[in-house]
Amino acid sequence: MNFITGKISHYREKHNGNITGASFPRDSLNHDINLEINYSKLPGDFKAPKHLHSKTKTLVIVIRGKMFFNVDGQKVELGAGDFLIFPKNIAEEVIKVEPGTESITIHAPSIQGGDKIVLN
Repeated sequence: MNFITGKISHYREKHNGNITGASFPRDSLNHDINLEINYSKLPGDFKAPKHLHSKTKTLVIVIRGKMFFNVDGQKVELGAGDFLIFPKNIAEEVIKVEPGTESITIHAPSIQGGDKIVLN
């Protein structure tokens, strides 16, 4: 097959929201070591502790709702239609989100198992 179609809900349930990336079987069109795409519908109590990605560039796109970050010591608020891009080795923290916020996060390249390093 030369293409894939799918439902976000299936990927949320079966693949933690990943649509493509290094975690998929090598013989799957979803397998990609250069790009990881993740869809998330976040609960209102979602937070991500301060961390960085040691090998990947990050792009976050907010589809619905709002996300509040601390990125490299600066507060950043993203609403629907906003995006944020930062290179590897930049400290980030998700401080809070509005209930029902939906986002797409892209990491390049895709590292199987991830490259997140939690900071104090």
